[in-house]
Amino acid sequence: MKFQWPTLQHRVLLIRAGGAQAYAMRQGGLVSEAAFLLEEIELFKGYCQSRSGSKFIVLADLVDEDFRVETIPYVAGTARRQLLARKYDQAYRNTPYRASISLGREESNARSPESERRDERVLLMGLTNQQAMNAWLEVMYEERAQVRGVHPLPVVTDWINRYLGGPAQSALFVTLDQAGLRQIFIDEGRVRFARLAPFSDDNMSRAGERIASEITRTEQYLSTLRWLPRDAGPLRTVLVCPAAMRAAWTLACVNTDKLAFEFPALETLAASLGIGANAASGDIAHADLLWAAGALRYRPKVDFAPDWTREHYTHWIWRSGIMGGGAALCAAGTAAGAVFLAQANTIDGDADRRTADFTRSNNEYQQVAKSFPQAGITPEHLKGAVLALDPLAIRPLTPEPLMIQISQALLAAPGFVLTKLDWRATASADEVSGTTARPPRPAVPSMGAPPERFEIVVLTGSLTEERNATPRRQIAAARAAMDTLRRIPGVEVTPLRLPLDVSPAGNLKGGDEESSSAAADAGQVVLRIVRKVVP
Repeated sequence: MKFQWPTLQHRVLLIRAGGAQAYAMRQGGLVSEAAFLLEEIELFKGYCQSRSGSKFIVLADLVDEDFRVETIPYVAGTARRQLLARKYDQAYRNTPYRASISLGREESNARSPESERRDERVLLMGLTNQQAMNAWLEVMYEERAQVRGVHPLPVVTDWINRYLGGPAQSALFVTLDQAGLRQIFIDEGRVRFARLAPFSDDNMSRAGERIASEITRTEQYLSTLRWLPRDAGPLRTVLVCPAAMRAAWTLACVNTDKLAFEFPALETLAASLGIGANAASGDIAHADLLWAAGALRYRPKVDFAPDWTREHYTHWIWRSGIMGGGAALCAAGTAAGAVFLAQANTIDGDADRRTADFTRSNNEYQQVAKSFPQAGITPEHLKGAVLALDPLAIRPLTPEPLMIQISQALLAAPGFVLTKLDWRATASADEVSGTTARPPRPAVPSMGAPPERFEIVVLTGSLTEERNATPRRQIAAARAAMDTLRRIPGVEVTPLRLPLDVSPAGNLKGGDEESSSAAADAGQVVLRIVRKVVP
């Protein structure tokens, strides 16, 4: 599948000794856009000015690079950053272009195998000649060019690992660049060592012998550092060569018990990176275009860039974030406004429908009203007349029915002699409950049910047969009369006075110790009967 480049605004600047090469996207793929010598800084300024919106990835292909392995205590966080900063100051005091890669923890402590401490091995990398980098990066800073990162060429290894088939294999990857012969030793997917040897390509047909010699020297150096296991077999050596030189270089680079050569074609790797068939024109003998494409497609994780070189790119990120956030807020506001507008339209539609329904119902009523017989009264006056007629239509109350029921009930209580009876009808709830805090309000007629009405009867009598009885027997006789009256349906019987005055305001009176008038009142009983009138 053909690779889709991130954007046409991304460019790669490859810095080498004495010059720089700029690569950019064109319709057919990645191509060399411009080349500058160190004496052509003014031309480079104009180039940066004309590409103000581009994002640059800077690659350093210089001889002045250093790689060394250090062992540090296994720490994390701030302690690890401070420890690495001290290592940087010791190894690369005079350059800000430095970084590190973790090579993992040691298997065991060599000095004390029984100890649980396992130190970490890190690969320190640095560009010792900062002037070669500053000459170009300072111009880019002055012209406000956006630098995404500064990377040494050996760390652009992701595309190499894909060719090797994964990060588990060790290999020596060799390319012929315009800066010289580039050799990179990769172990478990990470760069362990890199070397750039000056190389003259005046006679490409005889270049294979010198390439073989340089590769042999590198293999011997790696064996001296004991980075190559003795029983691992020959080192896999990938030599990227132009198709025209493959036959000559194959004769010069012969497999041995130390080296096993592979010769992938430069054009084949270019096609696998999606560069395009016309991209390698003019650079067919060099692999610089492969490194540029690899940096664009697989951005390196190791970055040498000091903070000042990325300042304009950082500002662009913040500016883009703010603008993107503002655009998102505007879009959210627009969406919310659209929702509210839809809701308002819905409410307006409901109001219009309700108004139309009311108008239609009113018109229908007017049509029906026209069919009514003509009367010399308005609807409002008719309604008032109906309300005023409702109380008149209520059946008048008479005491006879309740009196008859009370008389029949008292036949079962011969000891109670009725001496006085008061009857009245009322519609006041306060009067029914017996409260007198405020006068009863007049009942308000309604169009629905008629107002409630109650019958109230107050019975006054005496207990003639129990006059000389004990107070307990007198109270029992009064309660028997009350129970007899309660058998009348719908009535509520409440004692207002019993043979003995037990109210809080009075004193308990009874027996033979009282006067004759008190003795006459001792047998008097007053009962209150309330019944709700059923329409």
